[in-house]
Amino acid sequence: MLKIGDAAPDFPLPATDGKIYRLADFGGKTALVVVFSCHHCPYVQGRSTITGNALRP
Repeated sequence: MLKIGDAAPDFPLPATDGKIYRLADFGGKTALVVVFSCHHCPYVQGRSTITGNALRP
């Protein structure tokens, strides 16, 4: 288990666009936000636009 302040491991993560991303792909960025959501949930469906807008640069 990681402790606060530990570096995150460079693990592969499949995305909805069919690509595989790794933490190293985002080197030099200030922050990385990964959102896991349940797309068939009515609450998530209602909030998806708001969340997407908040995460866009």
